Amino acid sequence: MPTRSGFVQDGWQFEPSVVVHTGGNIILTAAEGLGIPPLPESSALWVSQDSGATFAQVADVEGLEIAKAPLGAEGHVTMGADGTLYFVEMVDLYNHAVSKSTDGGATWTLVNPAVFLDTVGDRPWIAAGSSGTVVVVASQQAGVWMAVSQDGGETFPTQTLFNNQLGARYHGTFMSSLAMDQEDRIY
Repeated sequence: MPTRSGFVQDGWQFEPSVVVHTGGNIILTAAEGLGIPPLPESSALWVSQDSGATFAQVADVEGLEIAKAPLGAEGHVTMGADGTLYFVEMVDLYNHAVSKSTDGGATWTLVNPAVFLDTVGDRPWIAAGSSGTVVVVASQQAGVWMAVSQDGGETFPTQTLFNNQLGARYHGTFMSSLAMDQEDRIY
C-alpha cells in the first residue's frame, strides 16, 4: 500500500472497501482514527485514475466534509449497473449518509444525510443495482437494519430490522459485505 504521503497514516486505517469503476478508476475507502489521537475521526476516500499507480484523497463530498463529520467513520463504496458510484459513511453514532459520483469518483455529492429512521450505529455496507436501486445495511444492538431506495439513494422508505434471532450480533455481525446483481437481487 502507498505510504503516509499516499493514503496510509501510521497504519490506522481499517475496514476497507474498494471498487473498480467501469472507466478504470479505482475507488478505495477505509476508516481512520476513531478517536485515536492525533488521527481524524473519519473515513478516507481515495481515487486512482491510473490503474492504482497513484491515489488522490477526496477532500470533500459536496454537502459533507468527510474529515469534519461528527464521527464519520466506517465507510463503504460500491458501483451501480449504470456506473454510478455510491459511498455510505457513518456520520455520527446514530446514522449514515449516502453520497454519489457520476464521474468515476472525481466529484461526490451528498444525496442523503440520514438514511435510517431509527438510531442505527456501527458498520454500514452499501450495494447498488439497476435503475437507481440502492441498499444500505448497518448493525445496531437490536440486530441489522436494511434500508432500500429506488431513487438513487435520495430516500429509503423501506426499512427492515433483522433481529438477533436471525444471527446478527452487535460488533460481531456475520455480514462481511453486501452485493446486488443487475436484477436487484441482494447477496
